[in-house]
Amino acid sequence: YSSTLDSNYKSIYENVITSDQRKVKLNYLTIPLLLDYKFLGPIHLQAGPQFGVLLSQDKNFLENGAEAFKNGDFSMVAGAELRLAQLRVTGRYLIGLNNINDIDNQDKWKNQVIQLSLGIAF
Repeated sequence: YSSTLDSNYKSIYENVITSDQRKVKLNYLTIPLLLDYKFLGPIHLQAGPQFGVLLSQDKNFLENGAEAFKNGDFSMVAGAELRLAQLRVTGRYLIGLNNINDIDNQDKWKNQVIQLSLGIAF
């Protein structure tokens, strides 16, 4: 096995269901720390934690002038990568473990993300 440390910048769109439906855009800088296990031939399995820092949020979604989302996120990541020569095809699923709702403690808001990537290794 091996470990992987990288960073990602991503935008997350949340559908917040209230009396009127709103769409919110969250921009995170994420740092996953993943174990990489060579499973079968070119197939590698990946799993581990990911830490995210909220860089910006849609300023249209404010609660009484205060920001609605917490500044950090902790997630678990699981995925697989196909390595063919220099070509890399990766799929990951992330689930947030902490509540990112900074308005109240009644509603639990957690991130869920599906990532697909295509890359070339040098």
